[in-house]
Amino acid sequence: MIVDMHAHWWTSDYPARGFYDAFIKYGVTVSGRPEERVRQRVERLIDPEGEQLIASLDKAGIDKCVISMIDFGLTRGIGEGKLSLEAQHALHNGLAGKYPGRLILFMGIDPRRPNAVELLERCVKEWGMKGAKFHPGSGFFPSDRELYPFYAKAQEFGIPLLFHTGPEMYPLYSKYSTPLHLDQVAVDFPELPVIAAHCGDCYWEEAARLAAGKPNMYLDVAGWQQRAKRRPVEEFYGPLRTVLNIVGAHKVLWGTDWPALDNYMSQAEWMGYFQDPPDAAKEAGIEFSQREIDAILGGNAARLLGLDR
Repeated sequence: MIVDMHAHWWTSDYPARGFYDAFIKYGVTVSGRPEERVRQRVERLIDPEGEQLIASLDKAGIDKCVISMIDFGLTRGIGEGKLSLEAQHALHNGLAGKYPGRLILFMGIDPRRPNAVELLERCVKEWGMKGAKFHPGSGFFPSDRELYPFYAKAQEFGIPLLFHTGPEMYPLYSKYSTPLHLDQVAVDFPELPVIAAHCGDCYWEEAARLAAGKPNMYLDVAGWQQRAKRRPVEEFYGPLRTVLNIVGAHKVLWGTDWPALDNYMSQAEWMGYFQDPPDAAKEAGIEFSQREIDAILGGNAARLLGLDR
């Protein structure tokens, strides 16, 4: 089973307009391209019926895809959008209903919201959501005590929490998103699966060292496409081999961060980097067993989400 453990879905009403503006500004900053060109490329990723997503999954041969929602409503510079948080979750539930058995939903709730725990319960009990996604860069450290009631309820339900780790785009704050801030959460909630998204990005070795010592901490490699295309052996295959040596293949999850990077690399192409490493990697002494690849591409996600039961 192939599982994309980290993807999103964008419509004209979700995420908030402030997020689109920030993402476009980020695209201009990293690419140097004119804003209008970046805006056009971003707007092509809007997929109101989910048809682009399903077509991409089919082309890549992906069996199931985790769609993670994002709550930037309390984020300075982004704020609330047209839809209430409840309406956003209902919208995603409707999408999953259109493609039964294909999509797995992770709620997006800023855990600082006064009704965060109540909404978590509704997402699990009413809509069957299987996890939650956070962007600490919105302005909180994952280890803040005020968030503990949310974590306790998530642990009670046995659902994983996916935290963005690594640098953040403006207007988010990167200082909140280093992997080290997950350490206390993983210790204080030992039965709560904690996932460091993007494997910490530039803090990937820190993330791996932390996860090695925490039985409930996992890593996903969504967003590593740029490393893979830029310098595949030095920036992708070498670090990935080191991560597996440190933490073990059983704790690494494959993801694409679709659609954010779809203009850069398709889901099918990204999967190919794992299924068919180039000769240059082998010549550098970097190899992966089929068992490791199968675990990363879906076996670990299936186990974590109970899909293998």
